[in-house]
Amino acid sequence: MKLHGERSDGSVGELSNDEIRDWIIKKVLGVSTPSKSYRGNAGQCAGDFSSHNGSSSGGGTRFTHNNRTVFHASHGNGQHSGCTIFFVCADQSAGVGKIVAIGFHRDSTTYELDWVDPHWMNSPMKAGHTVRL
Repeated sequence: MKLHGERSDGSVGELSNDEIRDWIIKKVLGVSTPSKSYRGNAGQCAGDFSSHNGSSSGGGTRFTHNNRTVFHASHGNGQHSGCTIFFVCADQSAGVGKIVAIGFHRDSTTYELDWVDPHWMNSPMKAGHTVRL
């Protein structure tokens, strides 16, 4: 899937995997410098997002966003080391997705959330809380 947003050169358009990685890091850490492991795990999540087909590539959860299945991709464990993204396919025909939450593994089925899309009305996910899959 593709993610659209502000690119590293200031233009708006489809983000590269590195730009998706940096977008994830910025949502969680702001301007702080990530650890090497977090940067790598966020990069792997970005790659998983980009290669997901938005329907049958796996990682589906019981959660929905605007009546669409929320998928997840996760690499590593622990705060500021592990990275988990939760995302939807916003437009199947265009292959465009949207990341709706970011967090990390607390244990094999529990995730702590660092950031949740503020436009996700009635979200079962809240920043600073945990969710269990």
